Amino acid sequence: MLLISEIVKATNGKLVSKGLVLNVDAVSTDSRNVLPGELFFAIVGEKFDAHNFLNEVVKKGITAVVVSKPVSLPAQVAVIKVKDTTEALGDLARYYRNKFDIPVIAITGSAGKTTTKDMIASVLSERYQVLKSVKSFNNKYGVPLTILKLRKEHMVLILELGTNHRGEIAALAKIAQPTMCVFTTIGESHLEGLGSTLGVFKEKSQMVRHMKRDGIVVYNSDNKYLRAFSSDKYRFPKFSYSVEQESDFKAEDIKQDARKISFKVKNQDFILSSPVSHNTHNALAALVCGKLLGLSYNEIKSGLKKFKNPDGRQNICAIKKRVLIDDTYNANPVSYRSAIDTLNKWSGNVTKILVCGDMLELGEEKIEQHKSLGRVVADTNIDVVVTLGTNAAYIGQEVKKFSDKKVYICKTIKQVESRLKTVCRNTSSVILVKGSRGMKMERAVEFLKQYFKKL
Repeated sequence: MLLISEIVKATNGKLVSKGLVLNVDAVSTDSRNVLPGELFFAIVGEKFDAHNFLNEVVKKGITAVVVSKPVSLPAQVAVIKVKDTTEALGDLARYYRNKFDIPVIAITGSAGKTTTKDMIASVLSERYQVLKSVKSFNNKYGVPLTILKLRKEHMVLILELGTNHRGEIAALAKIAQPTMCVFTTIGESHLEGLGSTLGVFKEKSQMVRHMKRDGIVVYNSDNKYLRAFSSDKYRFPKFSYSVEQESDFKAEDIKQDARKISFKVKNQDFILSSPVSHNTHNALAALVCGKLLGLSYNEIKSGLKKFKNPDGRQNICAIKKRVLIDDTYNANPVSYRSAIDTLNKWSGNVTKILVCGDMLELGEEKIEQHKSLGRVVADTNIDVVVTLGTNAAYIGQEVKKFSDKKVYICKTIKQVESRLKTVCRNTSSVILVKGSRGMKMERAVEFLKQYFKKL
């Protein structure tokens, strides 16, 4: 619960209409889904202005609003005027976060953030009441809205922090004030806004600037950029995890098949019901967080066993002797290589098919990054490559140049569907579908699901 007077103070706002309410229990920024009694922030975006929908939300029962423009609303509605409603949302979330003396775990990296967040939540839920960000609520709206869902029963908060331009991580961390910062990996992501992989590290590492005084850093020491945290330059407590390098928590005796991964850490056996290679690293991050928050190895094992991949992140679906790997949520070179590795390691006498769309937000490196990925694919045992998009065509061209695999370069989703009908009709196959969010590669996934059911 937040008093109207608290909201005015936290947002540095002005109460221009007192209204009839003294407090609110929840916050919303979406006029389509508001509930009676919520506080509504009239966000101004690049393509919309929620001030245009204020009369609509009042009709739905909203009795308090935060605005940045003059408005005319019924007298019973409390109106708080601020300079910028997006900044005010963050200011209120930061104020509200400090009402809770609980562990706040913030996760960032070039890939694996959402999966790691969900794995940590699955593990910690064995003992604690956990609040985690839903889906990929990792930006200037999602992070504050998640924090503002905290209630007295919550014992741990888990947040995902994302960025595509300089300064965003620091701004989000200032709101979240984490007690534990988890870093997954650093690679070629959002180069259009961050310039280089080193630029990605510099941006992501800003998370520690606003960590609580006794905060802890958890990082993947297999990543050469993240190994910088081992330096005496960083004086906060830190714990590393790895598969290859030496670390505080190193996975050993790793075994992988088409259904699961098993590994040992400190002579303890762990099993993941997932064949996704990089999930070993994600599980290690969850293991470290579990140990730091007092869980037993048995609790951690149970939490990892219950974990299921988030939607669109190497989700596996078996239909009539064919396996579909849906990795369509998003893509950058780091996550692409991981997905290709999963397909490459798939065991059995099957045809391995890669359906790949463009990677976006790579700036001047977009052509070379796609060509580089094509050379990676050429060196695998993947049998067929189907591309969609101008940049993904470079993947196909490099595969053709360096291997004798079957390659189909398509310009439309209809062409992709036509090719898939041909290559999937009479074979036992494993098909990986991957691409950036803007490519809408889930269209290929839905087509394949329906097509396989008809065979």
